[in-house]
Amino acid sequence: MRIRKKRILAGFICVVGILLSLQLVRNVRQEPKALSEEKAQTQTRPKMDSFENSNSEVEFEKSQITKSPYKNINASVITTAHANREVWANNYEVADTWTLQIDNGHTLETVVESLGGEFVEAVTGFSDVFVLRFKNSTDPGIAAQIKAKVEIHPAVVWFEQEIIETFALRYDETPPPISDPLLQDQWHLRNQGDRWNVSGEDSNVYPAWNYGVSGAGIHIAIVDTGTEGNHPDLAPNYRTDLSFDYLDNDSSANPLTSNETHGTAVSGVAAAAANVSCGVGAAFNAELIGVRLINENQGVSSSRQASAVSHRSDIVDI
Repeated sequence: MRIRKKRILAGFICVVGILLSLQLVRNVRQEPKALSEEKAQTQTRPKMDSFENSNSEVEFEKSQITKSPYKNINASVITTAHANREVWANNYEVADTWTLQIDNGHTLETVVESLGGEFVEAVTGFSDVFVLRFKNSTDPGIAAQIKAKVEIHPAVVWFEQEIIETFALRYDETPPPISDPLLQDQWHLRNQGDRWNVSGEDSNVYPAWNYGVSGAGIHIAIVDTGTEGNHPDLAPNYRTDLSFDYLDNDSSANPLTSNETHGTAVSGVAAAAANVSCGVGAAFNAELIGVRLINENQGVSSSRQASAVSHRSDIVDI
């Protein structure tokens, strides 16, 4: 039992770690997309190339934690966050150094001189990316002037003002503003050792939530049995329009048999919405995509399996 728990915890910690990393680098929308209308299981299922998106008129309550601070972070975002005294921004400061990619047809010395900067260093692993310092560019006004000058320079392919980040090891562990009645029983999220569990053996996700990381903008594909997308805890985050059934080759990933419960359970662990019904997922603002592939009474070809695990790879993060 103890070994099984540790394996489960390792899985949760891995998922949370991936989410944190993805939100640092993905330039995605802040607001969750509109909830798509569920198709009834009894209606005729259209083929993949014929189904259309539809929006539900039902509105669901969202948690107070709805934004991720890791969306398109740049100097302007940090400056605004500091002005608004947002806690997450305390770990960041705007630098007076800028990273530039220089076209190979121009010499670095000429570019540095024409821009009025100071060469700092080359970026390891890149032959054409360099760090330049522009004096007093931590000032937003001066930074705007430099940006205007750099972005029209014919030798500059890409540029970005640098941000200095301090990596804290521990954050606020107080319970977040989430009211789901079964949250206190989800020991994998926060284990207080009040049952048969060992206190502290959990995914330590509360600090991430309090820091503003909740999965917003992240797409999670559940490649499993059917997913009950109209479940109260899943519906706010479930994307019917992006889901698909690779067993029956149609656009509804709803379960067809009573024993198809695993996909729904996994979806809840990953991204059950907050403040709705029962419990809450580790990434409660992520968007769920159902990918039905497994049924113990139905086989599936290797090509369909390959299609399932690469489903909507253009937007799926996990």
